[in-house]
Amino acid sequence: MKLFDFFLRKQKLIEELIFNYLDEWQLCLEDFRNAMDVYLTDGLGEKFSYYVEHTHKMESQADDIRKKIEWEMYSKALLPESRGDLLGFLETMDKIPNKAESVLYQIQLQRLSLPEELTENLERIVDLSCESIHLVYKAASNFISQKGEIYKLADDIDIRESECDHAERDTITKIFMMDIDSAEKILLKELVIELGAITDRVENVAARLTILSVKRRV
Repeated sequence: MKLFDFFLRKQKLIEELIFNYLDEWQLCLEDFRNAMDVYLTDGLGEKFSYYVEHTHKMESQADDIRKKIEWEMYSKALLPESRGDLLGFLETMDKIPNKAESVLYQIQLQRLSLPEELTENLERIVDLSCESIHLVYKAASNFISQKGEIYKLADDIDIRESECDHAERDTITKIFMMDIDSAEKILLKELVIELGAITDRVENVAARLTILSVKRRV
């Protein structure tokens, strides 16, 4: 009997918890998108702060579910192979909302004011990040429900990660050509790098899911 088939058939509670986790994970990243849209349109303010705090709330709720999944896995004495693979997958998934939340706090705490000339560049990076997030959510859901399409989704994520890398470099080049304070250039560059790190983390999840899909078939 294949390990993942055994795991999912025998542990329906954990399967349900994983889907609950993915739902909270998605809500957290929807709030991140809302926060970035507000920031790019209206800048800092009460509405941006609201979405920052709501992102934090959703991230905490997702994290609580992930910890419950871990407890259930260990308390049920699951096979180490299946347990380790799924815990590794969840830990890698969890790094995406963590990074998104960190980006929002970076903007809020540093009171970063975005020059108008960079709005279009940041919109492009945010769009690519959120597209890749949507794709990895679909890939993760498909993996748990055994619907397939993991490889195609992973390829689509890789394309967006490469596009995001190009957008990131273009934006940083533009920043250092601008007539603004050097300290402001450094802060804006760090923001761009941190935003770009989201797609890197998404790509890591996609790579892990691809490996797990191969292992499932062995």
